[in-house]
Order: sequence, then structure tokens, then C-alpha cells
Amino acid sequence: MKPLVAYSDSDEEAHGLIDQQTDSSNLEQFELKAHTDKSTFQTFAESNDGESSRLPALRWGKTPYENSWLCHVYIPVKLTRNFHHLLRQNTPEGWNYIMDQAALHLSLTRPIVLQRHETQAFLHGVRDAVKKSGISQFAVGFAQFSCFPSDTSSRIFLSLETSSGWTSMQQLTQVLSKELHALFSIQKFYEQPRFHVSFAYREVHSCDPRQEFIKHGHKIAQALNRSHGATLQSQPAIYANAIAVQTGRAIEYVNIPHTGST
Repeated sequence: MKPLVAYSDSDEEAHGLIDQQTDSSNLEQFELKAHTDKSTFQTFAESNDGESSRLPALRWGKTPYENSWLCHVYIPVKLTRNFHHLLRQNTPEGWNYIMDQAALHLSLTRPIVLQRHETQAFLHGVRDAVKKSGISQFAVGFAQFSCFPSDTSSRIFLSLETSSGWTSMQQLTQVLSKELHALFSIQKFYEQPRFHVSFAYREVHSCDPRQEFIKHGHKIAQALNRSHGATLQSQPAIYANAIAVQTGRAIEYVNIPHTGST
């Protein structure tokens, strides 16, 4: 199924820059090249093995990133071990499976690069937005496998698109966008987002036929829906009782109120 909107998928930007622990016995070391503008970083990784298991981490504290902090708001996602295994087994050759469970998430904002002195205002803005949204804790279910091409880099993603929980996440993103735009003039989130959890990606180089790879990605998603769609829809719901707020390497959690609490 072709996406309704072209996505600058935050999976590549946010978790491409988060410095997380990896299992050195299973992962090859990445060589990273990066560049930045006022609003976002784009990262590109090279791995000696053809089965990169996660997106590369930016090494913070080096010029020109010494005072720049990547900030991002999302709902952490944890899949069952069996489904995690199923996804890995069905990731096609040439696609990189994101093995690190801590990297799986549902984005609520676009990633934004701020100066260090701005990070506390970012965190306070997120807390205020959660209060103003009026939402309570909610469950997120999955509807289908989908393919999302990025509109800011060469990557194409295979993802789990959500079903239930859309209204609550939409309320959050609208208030977050308004609050953070007022503070930092950042680009707002998508008007009609298709919330999703990306589990694999493919790098498409400039010499590759990008549109053909995108078509192929949609065909893969359709095939996965035929073979494993029912399994996806039967997975336990993700219970959203807090959202994660990443500022640089630090991640803090803002609780979502229970129903009827103030």
C-alpha cells in the first residue's frame, strides 16, 4: 500500500543519532559520515556485513556537534520475542533489520537539534503539552505492514502501521507541535500522520533506481500482510502510560494520566 504522505521518517533521524548500548559480539562497528543544517541531521552508515542490525549512533561532543543536542518525543515500543524473531526471519535480503529493541518507537514529533541551554525548555514544553492535550493512558494496536520512503534521505523503511490509539496520538502530536513550534519555530508534525514502528530499512544509493526499490518495498509489505497480517493484528497492544523525551543522550519519561485523573 502506497503511503498517503511522503515521510521524513524519524526512525532514521532520531535513532540514527541516539547513542545506545549494542552487543559487540553480534554487531559490526559502523563508520559514520554526517552533516547538519538548522533543523535536522542526516546520517549515513557503512557496515562490512550486509546485515546491519541497527542505525548508527552519532558520536556527540565532537566538532561541530559539541553544543548540539538531538531532541525527540516518542512512545517506546516493545514487541514479543516470538514476533521479534518472525520479523527478523522475514526481513528480505538487502534490507537491514533493526535488532535493538530499544530503538523501536512511535514518533510524536520530528527530531530537532537544539543548543544545550534550550533542552530544559524543550522538556518543560513537552510536559505542558501532555497536560494541555487532555489525553489519558491508551492502547495502541497494529493494523498492517507498510512501506515508507523517506523524503529527506535515501532510506526506505518497512514498518508496522498502527490501528487503535490513532486519535490519542493525533491529539498529542497536534498539541506538541503547537507548543514546540511556539518555543523553537520548529517544523510541525504531519497533519494526517500514519503512525508506525519501523523494523527494517534499505539504503538506496544515487546510482540505484529509487522508485523501483520503493515499488519493491510496497510489494514486500503486501506479501507480509498476506502471510503474517493476522499474526501482526493479534499482537498484544502497546500500552502507552508515558512518553519518552530524548535530549542528547538523556531520555526522560513524562507520565500520561490515568482516565479521570487530574
